Amino acid sequence: MIGLGRVGAGLAHLLTAEGAALTVTDIDPDKRRIGEELGAVWRAPDEILAADVDIVVPSALGSVLTGQNVAELRCRAVVGPANNRLATPEVADLLHHRGIIWVPDYVASAGGVINAISTELHHAGADAADARVRAIEETVNGLLETAHRLGRTPAQAADELATRRLGAASGLRRGA
Repeated sequence: MIGLGRVGAGLAHLLTAEGAALTVTDIDPDKRRIGEELGAVWRAPDEILAADVDIVVPSALGSVLTGQNVAELRCRAVVGPANNRLATPEVADLLHHRGIIWVPDYVASAGGVINAISTELHHAGADAADARVRAIEETVNGLLETAHRLGRTPAQAADELATRRLGAASGLRRGA
């Protein structure tokens, strides 16, 4: 887990409650206390990407993954709430070639937007909004399956899905 601010710390607590063993860092050394409370292993910010973990969870600054540091990764996947985690779009290809699954930020972080739209615009109840947020899992599974089947990166599959959905929504508005 990279970043233990409000979002990162909240996610770290949820993951720990589900039984995850965490390795964490933050540029603010005072955040180490949060890691200790969670029983997490602390790594310095310049060491975290080389940690042997299942999933790297960027929860802070964007552009954390670069063409240079992707080679250091010892994980199976990168997914987290930070925006713009890749320094350049080409980093998605580097991750793909290394066999590291990367879920685009606008997919992984869609829950907040979906919840807000469901409750504020559609006036859905909490259960209905939660069901829509939980559907992100199906979207991610579909993206990974499509990417694998077509030999594309998850980023390419996500972009194509977003383009199709936006096109369909645009067509609906014109036809209304």
